[in-house]
Amino acid sequence: MVSRTPLCAVPFVLVGLPGLAADQDSAPGAQDRHIEEIIVTAEKREERLLDVPLTMSAFSEQMIEELGMTNANDIEQLVPGLQFGDNGEQVGQGTVIRGIGSRLAGETHSDLAVATYVDGVYTIGTYGVAPNLFDVERIEVARGPQGTLNGRNSIAGSISYFTKRPTDEWDSLFQVEFTDQTTQRYNVAFGGPLVGNLSFRINGGFYTGDGAQENSGLGGDYAAPDQTTFTPQLRYKTDRLDVNVRIALVNDDGSPRMQVPLSERNRTSECIVDPLSRDEDPECETNVWYLYTQPLPSVPDGCPPGTPGFECGDISNKLHVNRPGLSGSEGDQRTVSAEYDLTDSFSLRYNYGSTDNFQQVTRDNDFTNRVGSAADPLLSADAGVPFDDVVLGVTYDYTEESHELQLISDLDGKVNFIGGVFRYTNHTTWSVPVWNYGSSFRFQNADEAAVAASPIFGFVPVANCQDVLTNVIEGFGIGVSRGGRDVAQGWDCPQGNDHTQFFLFSTNGGSTTNAAFVNAEYQVNEQWQVSGGLRYTEDEKEQLFDGGWIIFPIGGVPLILYFDDSDLKKRTWGKTIGHVSLEYAPAPDQLIYGRLSTGYRAGGFNTFSPGAPTDPIKEETLINYEVGMKGLYLDRRLQFTAAAFYNDYSDYQINGTKENPNPIIPPTAESPLIEFTDNIESNKIWGAEAEFIYQANENWRLSGYYAWLGSEIGEHAEVVRGDPNPTYGIWEHLDFETGEPRVSAYVLPTDMTGNELPMQPKHKFAVTAAYSRPLDIGGDLLLLSTYSWTGERHADLNNSPMADLEAYGRLDLRGTWTSPDGDLSATLFVQNALDKIGLIEFLQRSTNSSVPHMGTLTDPRRIGLQVRWRP
Repeated sequence: MVSRTPLCAVPFVLVGLPGLAADQDSAPGAQDRHIEEIIVTAEKREERLLDVPLTMSAFSEQMIEELGMTNANDIEQLVPGLQFGDNGEQVGQGTVIRGIGSRLAGETHSDLAVATYVDGVYTIGTYGVAPNLFDVERIEVARGPQGTLNGRNSIAGSISYFTKRPTDEWDSLFQVEFTDQTTQRYNVAFGGPLVGNLSFRINGGFYTGDGAQENSGLGGDYAAPDQTTFTPQLRYKTDRLDVNVRIALVNDDGSPRMQVPLSERNRTSECIVDPLSRDEDPECETNVWYLYTQPLPSVPDGCPPGTPGFECGDISNKLHVNRPGLSGSEGDQRTVSAEYDLTDSFSLRYNYGSTDNFQQVTRDNDFTNRVGSAADPLLSADAGVPFDDVVLGVTYDYTEESHELQLISDLDGKVNFIGGVFRYTNHTTWSVPVWNYGSSFRFQNADEAAVAASPIFGFVPVANCQDVLTNVIEGFGIGVSRGGRDVAQGWDCPQGNDHTQFFLFSTNGGSTTNAAFVNAEYQVNEQWQVSGGLRYTEDEKEQLFDGGWIIFPIGGVPLILYFDDSDLKKRTWGKTIGHVSLEYAPAPDQLIYGRLSTGYRAGGFNTFSPGAPTDPIKEETLINYEVGMKGLYLDRRLQFTAAAFYNDYSDYQINGTKENPNPIIPPTAESPLIEFTDNIESNKIWGAEAEFIYQANENWRLSGYYAWLGSEIGEHAEVVRGDPNPTYGIWEHLDFETGEPRVSAYVLPTDMTGNELPMQPKHKFAVTAAYSRPLDIGGDLLLLSTYSWTGERHADLNNSPMADLEAYGRLDLRGTWTSPDGDLSATLFVQNALDKIGLIEFLQRSTNSSVPHMGTLTDPRRIGLQVRWRP
């Protein structure tokens, strides 16, 4: 639990917090103002953050309020080594600590590098975890391998949210917020005793408004919230038993945040020719941007096609698209926490969690404002040419359940321990449907199209679609007809006359984790302590389905191809990990420590398709060497901490296109390359962090942190996505449609050995200055400013300078008035006061594809007023 002091601060977050009110013993004119402590449970015991021998950050309820923290981006700017990617569509690197992230989407069903907990219960998702960070008592961010003390093992770190529990005292909080983006937040929390030892707490909220992403097209603004939350709790507490039951319900029907296109397109060529084609008369792919004259507002004017916009100047978080963004997401999380004191020296703790979460978004995927003409909906209204009007959907659905039992000692002697068992199960589904309202075959009947196209290729007569399957698909050895059978793979004739949805990919699977752990500490004397822990984890995974279907024309006839790459074998991974720490306290409120810890992440499923490796993905392991110091100095007015670490990171899991290790390659393959997930054997990560909090006097406080990171990957080569200067190879194969021999060029893999990990800024810092004073008119005034800076990062393992994410800064300003009795406060704030748009994550386009570079950007400047009332 958190010590409720107005000047509470932590050694690693490094924010200036003079407080909304003075200490009880800090009367006007007092000469001594010191930094108070915050109590955390990072090692499953309540202890001061200064006594925890690892690098971590913590935010108390008051800090969350004073800093105006409402989302993940607010947390990221104040935590060293932490980067959040875009989680809306479950693509990219996800949550990253010290350069280690997760490939969120796809058939690998990978474990997350960074674990997320709510009230001590692990969850695989991040949606609805702690909405708007309202009624949250504490946030803890631990860096480095975790898992020897509780929960699920995580190789990079963990983020823990602790919500406020019911108490036997009545309290309430009402909050409203209005911004210039016309967003509004309405929140209320209240609770108190019911009867006997039973108490309750209820919080709820409503968050709505216009979108943060301005869309000048027909589709309306994106990133417009429409979220409701409701969280009831019941708590039964006696001298020896404490049971808390919590239900958290979240629903969001607003529009999602959209990754924006970050490169201009070719608008002058009627068709696009594959630059790798060696045909004398290469096939022409329709250029859906041909003669399109409307703007691409995210990219500076005059930027050459294919060049990332940030290479040409300032980018903007704006859109110009015709299709609206839609969201229909809901979450239902239930937790039970119970602790029972067996004796004065031993207690049992049990945590149960159950989540049913459904996230669904759709958005524009052709990135234009084009619509069909009234005369012919398959030709654009602006230029009368073929066009795309594509909508992409993403559905992420998961259920999970966990049980954890711990035995905790509180002995008077030199030895104490924690032991426990953990079981976790989940089932996840990730689906991607795609609709094209401008495709040439959208309203074609397959049988009618076959008659019109006969003879196919000029010499294969057909009378219906089935003849195309028999005489072309099977006759030329292209594939196998399903023939109306209910089988997973093969070719068939699409039913009906509406093929607007032309693609669906879906993957679903489940996993089970069983673990046992023990952690012990030995107090040698008043200055020295040794601690260590072991954990054995076994992960079992199954892939229930990995496939889908696609409709496209062959010889002018729309056909549907069903594919199924499922690996139906259950796979198992297991590992023993641990840690040992040596702690030395040269003086009270000072700690010097050394820590060796190991981490593990289970593997996953590789693409089970012809030519691809069929072996499961190997697990990752990590050895973390860390030394650090923490302490209070200058009569407890200066808090300074520092740590340095080195990671030996083995078998890094990476998805990419590289040379096929399988000697058997399909005869129609256009290159000897294939996309799959491989392991990079030997990788290194290193870095250092330094933080300070300085209480200059009773009015001023300064604080800040600096983090430095570096890394180097082992031997690895893959194709660079969107490489502007690729090298080519030549490959002989059979034509997919005709079966005739042909020669194709392909992009050769690039050696990336020694490159740095993605999403890992080499330099990152934040500085906060805060000034507080009582006002003659009554109440107290707090003025606070925070400037954070995230250094240049690599978007991908290729470390291409063209794709490096530029450094960006953010300046936040806040002014808070608090009433004399402390019940009422009003805050005027400006987030991103300089209105600088930064690049959070950058996704390079696929090689030889018309898909542009995409990126997730920071929000524009936001001005608002927040009022809180505690009656």
